[in-house]
Amino acid sequence: MRLRQLVLVTKEIDSLADQICELFELKISFCDPELIHFGLENRMIPVGDTFIEVVSPVQKNTTA
Repeated sequence: MRLRQLVLVTKEIDSLADQICELFELKISFCDPELIHFGLENRMIPVGDTFIEVVSPVQKNTTA
């Protein structure tokens, strides 16, 4: 089995993403502007060929 992506949900997206990057010496690689259509914003952090994705709701009643 291979883990491709780990998704974390938070209200404090920049704080959590920055903490992860600092702790593991990683960098945010991408933020998908299209997620706003689902009421979310995100930060993608690559870890080798795997990703940590941090998402945050920007409106009520989203999927996160």
